[in-house]
Parts: sequence; C-alpha cells; structure tokens
Amino acid sequence: MITKTVVRPYKGTEQWEADVFMLINGKEVRRRWRSPMPSKLATERWAREKAKGFLADFGTPASLADEEEAPQKPAEVPLLRDYAVRWIDEYVIANRHSTATVEGRQKCLKTHLLPLLGNMRIDQIGPVEYQKIRKARDTQDVNSVNKICDQLTTMLNVAVEWKLIKAAPKIKRLKAEQKEMAVLTPEEGDKLVDTAFEFGAKFYLVALLGVDGGLRNSEIIGLRWSDINFDRGEIVVQNRIWNGQEGPPKGKKNRRIPLTERLRAALLAFPRTARHVFVTYKGTFIKTNQTLPAWFEPIWAKAQIPRGIHTLRHTFATDALDAGVSLKTVQTLLGHASIVTTERYLHSRKAQHAEAIVTLENSRQRRNWRKPGEDYPTA
Repeated sequence: MITKTVVRPYKGTEQWEADVFMLINGKEVRRRWRSPMPSKLATERWAREKAKGFLADFGTPASLADEEEAPQKPAEVPLLRDYAVRWIDEYVIANRHSTATVEGRQKCLKTHLLPLLGNMRIDQIGPVEYQKIRKARDTQDVNSVNKICDQLTTMLNVAVEWKLIKAAPKIKRLKAEQKEMAVLTPEEGDKLVDTAFEFGAKFYLVALLGVDGGLRNSEIIGLRWSDINFDRGEIVVQNRIWNGQEGPPKGKKNRRIPLTERLRAALLAFPRTARHVFVTYKGTFIKTNQTLPAWFEPIWAKAQIPRGIHTLRHTFATDALDAGVSLKTVQTLLGHASIVTTERYLHSRKAQHAEAIVTLENSRQRRNWRKPGEDYPTA
C-alpha cells in the first residue's frame, strides 16, 4: 500500500524526484526514483504507477481506488516537535533555502519554539501561544521576537497547504522602535581608510570594499578574482562564504558594483595568489566570518571610531544618499530585496541637522522678518 508520495526537484538538475513511502508486510519501505517526466504532476502519477509495480513483486495490493473506498481514519495532527522535522526536510531544505537560512530556522526551533510549544499539537497553537512567546522573550529586541513569531506563522501556513490543519491564526507583528544605525561621518570614514592603509594592503582593500563597494562581510571573504572585471570597471557580487560554505549572495541575486578609482588601484596592486582575493596562509579561502572583525580590531582601536565591518556598508549607503544618488539605485547597489530596508539609511547625520537649522535661519533673515521687539510698544 502506498502511504505517501513526495515530489521535489532533483538536486543540481531540472528533473524531478519522487520520494515514495509504502507499507509492505506491516513495515514501511521508502524508495526514491528520479523521474523522466517534465512536470511535478506527471511525476506524481508516474511514481504511483512505478510503486504499484514495485508492490506487485511482493504480492501487496496497491490499488488506490480500493484504498479510497475503505473507510479511513482521520490523520492524526502532529506535535510541533514532530512536524518541525518534516518542515525542515520537506520545506526549507527541499526549497533550497541557503545554508544560513537553514541554520537560522533550526536554531530558532531549538532555542525558542520547541522549548515553549514543542509538545503541543499544531492545531492547538493560536494567539495565546504567540503571547506566550512574546512574554518569554520580553527581554529580547522586538525585531528578534517578530522573527520568531514569523517563523511559527510560516510553519503553520505550510501545514495548511499540506492539509494537516484547517487554518493558521492571523497575528499582527509587534511594532518595532526605529533605531539609528551606526554610520561613520565622512571624516571617520577617511580616517578608517587611512589607518587601514598603515596596517597593510589587505586591510586597506577590505576597508575600500566596504566603504566604496558596500559589500557585506561574507561577500568580501567570498570575493573571487573572476568576479572582478577591470575592463568594464565593476565587481559582480555573486558569491559569499557563510560558515565555511560558498553560495550565492543574500537573496540569491547577483549585483554589479562600479569600481571607484582608489578601489580599482588597490585591486590591481594586490597580489593574485589564488582563486579568491583573500586567502589563508595555506592559500585556501577564509572559512570563518569572524576573520575580518579580528583583523580590524587594532585598526578601530587606533582610529577611535565606531566598530563593525557592517558599519562600512552603512557608511557606503549613507554617503551615496547624501551625494544625491536615488534611493532605488542605492537599493540595487546594496542588493536589498525591499526598498523599505534601504529607507532605513535615510537618517541624516547630526551635522546635517545643524546645517538645516542654519539654512532655515539664513532664509528667514533674507526675508527681512521683524526682529524680536520691533514695532511693539515699550514701557
């Protein structure tokens, strides 16, 4: 008897794979077959026929019509801890989410969701359970709590698609406070680049890739020489390294970054010894994302400026917007999927606030406004 059929893309190809579970002599048997069919629906039909032939060799009935006619017990709703295993395997991994996303999903389950709700059936999870999560994590940042709840919502929505539950609760996200991101002033940015130059060529190049290119930490250590086109004067950001594994950039979208003159000169002068621009002393690519922060710790200390490799990316975005570059263009250069994310960089520096007040005051004076006390009766 065929108990379950799962159809998913076959890794590394455009073909489909059928994962079929069958009951033979009281034991569940699993078989995977690569399909010759062009579509998911055709693959499912093909897999059922193949499974029938497989079962016939064991003398096991495989007629789906006979199975449907017999009264079937309603499927038991799984506990969250059991459903989570299937969800990771058949949804997150099967849909080819990035390694970072898979690890993040698993960490959220292990740290937050399963300790609180793991022993509950997924059809019992409602608004009250979301409030339990918020209460238990009330010391965490609002955005972090929203991400935990968002993952639970995604899991329940998939359960609805798989017909494990009838409906998922509709929950409003907590309103997060808008925090100003760390960003370097033009003077601090120049000081960082100059200080990095004093420490050596690789430090100088990393600083420029952040300040002039807006690359993420993982994109800098994942940069390959083949990604740099000196003739066209651009970097094609199409590779990153996360936890020792190479893969596409965040969002799985490539982007092109024009080279500034000083970044181009720094790249041309940098020694080309391996496939990647930055390598270990053994000539292999850097596998840990903590390498660049460790490199820059003495540079931040000497320059006396805010720390953080990602701060360089913030500075690139803010400098571009201050220079009059459109928000849409900055979104493309940064590789943001949503322009809402880019809008966070629209904050102005404190010096610009002061300049705005001076500009307003000068404008009023040019309009010859009445000075305080003029035309008023005096004692």
